[in-house]
Amino acid sequence: MGYLSPIPIGIADGMVYVLIASGLALTFGTMRLANMAHGGFFMIGAYLLYTFSRVWPSGLFAVIGGMILAIGGTTILGLVAERVIYRRLYGRPQLSAMLGTFALMLAIQGGVGEIWGINPLSVNYPAIDNLRFVSLGGANIPIYSFVIIGAGLLAMVILGIVLYKSRLGLYTRAIAMDRHMASLLGIRTRTVFVVSFAIGCALAGLAGALAVPQIQLDPTLGADYIILGFSLLLIGGLTSIRGALLAGLLIGIVEAYAATDFPYLAGYAIYIVTIAVLLVRPRGIFGAAHEEIEI
Repeated sequence: MGYLSPIPIGIADGMVYVLIASGLALTFGTMRLANMAHGGFFMIGAYLLYTFSRVWPSGLFAVIGGMILAIGGTTILGLVAERVIYRRLYGRPQLSAMLGTFALMLAIQGGVGEIWGINPLSVNYPAIDNLRFVSLGGANIPIYSFVIIGAGLLAMVILGIVLYKSRLGLYTRAIAMDRHMASLLGIRTRTVFVVSFAIGCALAGLAGALAVPQIQLDPTLGADYIILGFSLLLIGGLTSIRGALLAGLLIGIVEAYAATDFPYLAGYAIYIVTIAVLLVRPRGIFGAAHEEIEI
């Protein structure tokens, strides 16, 4: 009888965290907006995959189809929210912007409760080719963990290409460094804001969809994950994409080992690591005096 290896499970959990933190870092770096509703988009992605799983409960298509639905749904909702709500918050004091996005978070929480109910929901690990676990070196590893790792890596590679191999990425990084100067150079900052926000929402939706088989769904899910997301930004650096990558994987592995060897500390692992990092690096591991997006 094998055991559940904490390493691949920790990396899989960490990849979900990476996607959440990357979306937050992109939004904050570009728009200078602390998006408290980011956890709400994560939660919507999770519930959309749950809904898809009721129609198509198993197989590779169930996984891919659910992810596409989650990404598409959260992106569309994000575009609507940007047009109706976020556009009114640009340039306002951070406290006002945070309160505005937190109000949206509460609205999303209420909407989720009305649509899906307040009772906890769950989805089993999807069976892929009739397998749910694989045995490697005596360890039973959920095959879905490899799906999460693969999807997360693919998303991060695409994000890296967009940020560093495209004109949009050049404009995004220019705005992150100096919005006023970028505007003077003719860059359409509002357009970049919209696209960056849509990408951030898509990353949150994908993270929610990937996390579903490993978590329990309820309307408070978004609030829990937004706290985690901002903790990851503090660890990696507020606008650093590579910091989000490192922090997410670090916390995922630490939590997995803590759950195995020190279960009474598992729920506090992220806070312990956050405090330890901030004592040594107050701006985060890859934070700088003048924050800019980097990978």
